[in-house]
Amino acid sequence: MAADLSLLRGLYAVTPETLTGPALYRAVEAACVGGAVLLQYRNKSPDAASRLADARALRAITTVCGTRFIINDDVELAHEVGADGVHVGREDSDPAAARRRLGPTSLIGVSCYNDAGLARDARSAGAD
Repeated sequence: MAADLSLLRGLYAVTPETLTGPALYRAVEAACVGGAVLLQYRNKSPDAASRLADARALRAITTVCGTRFIINDDVELAHEVGADGVHVGREDSDPAAARRRLGPTSLIGVSCYNDAGLARDARSAGAD
């Protein structure tokens, strides 16, 4: 069972990697109030504590606004903050493992690098 994708028509916002803390929270709140139906938190910083703090704050904001929330590249962080899903790239996690960890209704996105074969494989492996 995959996520209900019919709820995802509209703006898909992605956070800039360089924005953190209160400035990030204000920007995300503005995006959510402005109509974002999904927000992807993208931060590849090695500072796990900062990423966790940001992800928790963003989860709270998106919950209040009714915006779906996914984490980029980090299945464990998505699980820890109760995100609605994760987006993984080639070197991150396979979609089947992400699906097992996050559950049947989580959103699982996969980078396909403009390759229809990769998209079909990802879908077969449990990606949305």
